This record gives sequence, C-alpha cells and structure tokens, in this order.
Amino acid sequence: MKEFLGQVERNCISGALVLLPLLVFFVLLGKVWKFFQTYGEKFAHFLRLDLVLGKYATDIAGGIILIVLIYLSGYLMRLSLLRRFTKWVDDKLMIFLPGYEKNKKEAEEKLKGRKKKPSSDLPILLKNGNY
Repeated sequence: MKEFLGQVERNCISGALVLLPLLVFFVLLGKVWKFFQTYGEKFAHFLRLDLVLGKYATDIAGGIILIVLIYLSGYLMRLSLLRRFTKWVDDKLMIFLPGYEKNKKEAEEKLKGRKKKPSSDLPILLKNGNY
C-alpha cells in the first residue's frame, strides 16, 4: 500500500511539473493575444474591416499587427546597437535564470536546423567468438 501511495505521489508531482510550464505559457500567450486583439479592434474599425469581416476582423487585424511586429523586430536585430543590447540582456538572464543558457542554445539550434537526429539504423559488425 505504501508503494502504491508513493507511486501516486510521484505521478502527481511529475504531472504538476509538466503542466505548470504549459499553464504559464498559455496564460502569457493569452495575455499577449488579448493585447494585440485590443489594438486590432481599433485598427479594424479605423480601416472599416469590421463592416466587411464582422467579429473576425479583430482577430485578423491583431494577428497582422503581431506578424508585422515580429518581422520588424527581426529586421532591427541586424542593427549592431540592438544586437549588443540583446547580448547584454542575455548575459544578465544567464546570471539570474538557471538553465537559461542551455535552453537558449537548444532553441537556437532547432531554429537554425543544425540539430541532427542520430541515426540508429546503421549496420554494425560484431565479433563474438567464431561468429
């Protein structure tokens, strides 16, 4: 019975550790989307898109604003002043957030497509006695 309760406790703790970052991610994503939706509503009303697209104009305009902001941020990253600033912020985050450097490197590798999965279907030659 103690083993069963111990297993239940470990599973509950593991489940909480998996769900907590997901919950934080979705809460932040919801807040960001709500922010852009507010400005998307004003933008859609300004361009009279709400008359054509109805209630979906807010989401579409907010999404377009978000995509334009992401594109402009990527363009600004090419400037050396902003690159030095982001490097400074990264250095400070590496000091205060444990595991930030490792996670950042993994994310960069995934984005650049450098991370290759090891192939496990290669043939090998194994000598065992006379075989």
